[in-house]
Amino acid sequence: MSPIVPIPVPERHRLTPLEACIAAAWGEDPLAPELPAVDGRTPRAVLEDTVLGCLRRAPCLVSFSGGRDSSTMLAVATHVARAHGLAPPVPVTNRFPDAGQTDERDWQERVVAHLGLSEWIQLRWTDELDLLGPYGLSVLRRHGPLMPFNAHFMEPLLEQAAGGSLLTGIGGDELFYPGDRQALARLLYARQRPGRRDLRRLARESAPLAVRTRLIERRLPFRFPWLHDDVGRQIAHDYAREAATWPLRWDRSLDALWRSRHVQCVRSTLDALASAHQVELCSPFLEPDLLRAYGRAAGPAGLAGRGLALVDLVGDLLPNEVLRRKTKAGFDDPFWNRHARAFAAEWSGRGLDERLVDVEALRAEWRLRQPAGNSYTLLQHAWLADNE
Repeated sequence: MSPIVPIPVPERHRLTPLEACIAAAWGEDPLAPELPAVDGRTPRAVLEDTVLGCLRRAPCLVSFSGGRDSSTMLAVATHVARAHGLAPPVPVTNRFPDAGQTDERDWQERVVAHLGLSEWIQLRWTDELDLLGPYGLSVLRRHGPLMPFNAHFMEPLLEQAAGGSLLTGIGGDELFYPGDRQALARLLYARQRPGRRDLRRLARESAPLAVRTRLIERRLPFRFPWLHDDVGRQIAHDYAREAATWPLRWDRSLDALWRSRHVQCVRSTLDALASAHQVELCSPFLEPDLLRAYGRAAGPAGLAGRGLALVDLVGDLLPNEVLRRKTKAGFDDPFWNRHARAFAAEWSGRGLDERLVDVEALRAEWRLRQPAGNSYTLLQHAWLADNE
């Protein structure tokens, strides 16, 4: 039997040196394909059709954290399997008993019981999913640093799904994010009565592009102390300019989301990881058909909030409290564990562009109990430099 050759990640879907400084991609991928033409299906119909294709490639597993997006995928897959007489999907969950902030057992068990599923794969880990643990290094050696930095989190799930399919809720944050511009879109296109805060938003929106960009820069909450000041300012400016030019109409913003380097990098990464296990990996919230269907259904005004959107999408399949919950698990501890800490403590200082990165400030960041996740891609580059 010939060895499996993974699909490579195209160079254009790798982080630039500047992007690697904060582990994030921005801007547009000019080679992204166009979204498909509207075909009249509702978002629910598109979602069910997409999930049906995965269910037909058994075993069909669902990456299940217990959050709203993964619960939605599990509920739809269970519903579609029963409607078509197919084997039920199997939830697969990474669990970290020693990391309390990751604990979603109550929500997970509530969803699995509600759906009446009897099979559930639960994988228990300590430090194996550390950035530089066995799974992290396996992906790093095979592909180099990827976007997102925590892509190796999928590896044990893909192992379980080998030869079949894996459904994920990746993309829900991007699709349903209720940003300032969506609030403005609802104000303008749904003819809502403006409040005092809305009037300030409208005033900012009517300002020239250069002024809007500066205003957004001043309001940005993030700072990156491991970067030289001029580099941090350049990143803030680039981010603010992209935010200032993002389409105001929500349906058009979905086109911009699809063309974004963020989405295209994530999709390429997932394709590359899945190919090594001969798995069909599908993240419907990042699929072009669903983006187009939502653009048609919600129009220029957009959705009335994430919770209401999910209730509208799958309210017949899951309890309201699951779809409208506000809490969310965090996974910083599993990623920054003993392997990452040990390397950071012994790092030679080589491998990073010192025109961009202040090496000593980065060392100080990595000495913190929980360094900023935006510095994690730099850790991967540093490890490669010390271990080539």
